[in-house]
Amino acid sequence: MFVGRSLKFRVLLAFGVAMILVWAVDAITDIESFKHYMFDTIKRQLSSDSSVLLTAARIKNGQLIMPRELPDETFNQVESQVFGMIYSKEGELLWRSRSTLNEPLPYQPVYNEHENFFDLVEGEDNSYFVYDIDVEIKTGNESMPLIFVTIEPAQEYQQSLRYYKRELLFWSAVRGGLMLLVLWLAMYWSLIPIKQLVARLKDIESGENDQLTGL
Repeated sequence: MFVGRSLKFRVLLAFGVAMILVWAVDAITDIESFKHYMFDTIKRQLSSDSSVLLTAARIKNGQLIMPRELPDETFNQVESQVFGMIYSKEGELLWRSRSTLNEPLPYQPVYNEHENFFDLVEGEDNSYFVYDIDVEIKTGNESMPLIFVTIEPAQEYQQSLRYYKRELLFWSAVRGGLMLLVLWLAMYWSLIPIKQLVARLKDIESGENDQLTGL
């Protein structure tokens, strides 16, 4: 009996350790894939929002001119979660959307016409996704290098990531528990002949039997 229990324990322990290692690698991979997907989705959305500002911007007498209302309503609403700003090449704020009126600006851009910027930026109280594209706007014979910045608070992303991690942990634990249960049942039935053999060997040692039977 002790042999069967010892063998079961060792197999279950080895399987459990291996399962935890495999699960940890899979979990890290799944979480990174989810984060990459979310980053890519948010980047595409902010890039699309930047295109709205680029299309609306006009230069007149060396000044930036923006319409009172933009085609995308997210910039026109004070309670919107998408912020739009336009800066001069020197980093001076020239225009900001209504959606930024109640929000601190967590990002100070630096002009770089050769590279767009996208990342998760930490503000004083919150985290933000920032998309920064630097281009030279031309209207007729006039032109001006400008920095277009679109920002989205990261609360929704962080909530989604926490929920995904909880769900991943829960279902991985359920799957692992079921696998251990199936393994335990399989070992229980497969070790029955060994237990019977051990019992008969004990009978021989005690003199109750002089040969193995029933095998």
